[in-house]
Amino acid sequence: MDKLVYGIGVNDADYVISGQTVIGRDLCPYYAKWHDMLKRCYSDKYQEKQTRYIGCTVCEDWLTFSNFRSWMKKQDWYGKEIDKDIIKIGNKIYSPENCCFVDESINSLLVSCNSKRGNYPQGVNLDKQTGKYRSQISINGKQKSLGRYDTPEEASRVYNNAKGNHLINIANEQDNERIKNGLLKHSKIYFDNK
Repeated sequence: MDKLVYGIGVNDADYVISGQTVIGRDLCPYYAKWHDMLKRCYSDKYQEKQTRYIGCTVCEDWLTFSNFRSWMKKQDWYGKEIDKDIIKIGNKIYSPENCCFVDESINSLLVSCNSKRGNYPQGVNLDKQTGKYRSQISINGKQKSLGRYDTPEEASRVYNNAKGNHLINIANEQDNERIKNGLLKHSKIYFDNK
């Protein structure tokens, strides 16, 4: 307890958060999520590789581990990832008001992969054999072709329409109203960019 986690987080756990097992280190799941959240916000080394977390912070209350753990215990978190910007688009603050736990498949729906995309809009690349612009979307981990088009703008409009509809479909499958409404807000962005 005498050392801050990433120079800012207070581990006030009144129990041992990790131990050695036959297959390796066993870490308290509440601490693991808290630690990873702090790493995303306060580790320069992590942010060098994951630049989308630059400028992200953790609310004052959650800088103390026991406060985060109390909140997490009330959530449907098992096997899920904490998300800070589904509910509030563009949010950079991890807090009870803005965060929820979602399946990895939902969390990855909104990652834009700007560094991997290259010169074309999201969902668009150049088919060098035909000289046309290919539009494609990933649904349930599988790439689905949306056709080839004369301009990147046309291919992008098709992608944005498909992505918006896909988000609506995923939103309508959600039991959690906050997640559902957040995904519907995100779908509107894709329709507005058509």
